[in-house]
Amino acid sequence: MNDLIQQVKDIDDEIISLHNKVDECKIIKRDIIRKIWMTCKHNWVDNSEKYYGDISGKLCSKCNLYSNKNLYF
Repeated sequence: MNDLIQQVKDIDDEIISLHNKVDECKIIKRDIIRKIWMTCKHNWVDNSEKYYGDISGKLCSKCNLYSNKNLYF
């Protein structure tokens, strides 16, 4: 029984560790996207998937990011 309880605690610790790793990866990804947004010589084209009221507007044909800087900063 004690072994099973320890297994549950170990799994909980692993879940927490993985959540932390995912959060770190999200931050790194955000920072990379911001660098791309700032350094790309954008070629803005109409977003074919845009729907009425969409704030994204246009996409860059080079980096595939949206023209709305507020989405990234």
